[in-house]
Amino acid sequence: MGHVDVIGAGLPRTGTTSMKAALEHLGFGPCHHMQEIARHPEQGDRWSEVLTNRPSGWEEVLGGHRSAVDWPSAFLWRELVLAFPAAKAVLTVRSPATWYASMRSTVFELIRNPALTRGMPGAESIVSLSRHLWSAVFGHGSDVVLPTEREATEVFERHTAEVLSSVSSDRVLVHDATQGWEPLCEFLGVKVPSIPYPALNRGHAAQEAVEQLRRGERPSLPGGDPLPGGDGPAYA
Repeated sequence: MGHVDVIGAGLPRTGTTSMKAALEHLGFGPCHHMQEIARHPEQGDRWSEVLTNRPSGWEEVLGGHRSAVDWPSAFLWRELVLAFPAAKAVLTVRSPATWYASMRSTVFELIRNPALTRGMPGAESIVSLSRHLWSAVFGHGSDVVLPTEREATEVFERHTAEVLSSVSSDRVLVHDATQGWEPLCEFLGVKVPSIPYPALNRGHAAQEAVEQLRRGERPSLPGGDPLPGGDGPAYA
């Protein structure tokens, strides 16, 4: 079934798409990301079951992926850290203010307006998963409510503190995409590539994807793959 070597603990819109590409380039692929559910809608039911009834066989859940970032796996970072004691954790971060603005205009917009993705394969599963996770993270029960910037910042900072207090310092890396390859490669014990660090799915691109959905167009996943489910570009 495979073994997970790198666990992404960062929230969506913290550079997880770039991290996925970076890990795969470094040989830690395939890397699971919400995009995988857009590409493979059949995963939706499996992840819904995982979120409801935590399993014990995580190798089977992740289906041979050597790493995982973004929701839904990042929501389960505690379980994954325990399930794979030899794996390292990467906590992707960014400025809380810019993170909130990005979440508000992309992820929340798609959760709040699921009609934007109507008719696209996999959209129902992704929106359902996203609503479940959003409500769990932002504490509004079954209601999908946009938190204020202050509330969201508190969630962001609390999440960061919980990861850092729960995972030993030699096992976790806090990584901002602007730091590039060097800290990531040193942490993972691999050579720094000669190519630039991936800069995928930046805010303006994600917001443009949402606007394309509003116009009834089908955006693409970072890397050029057609977006079946509609939510891929909202998760950077």
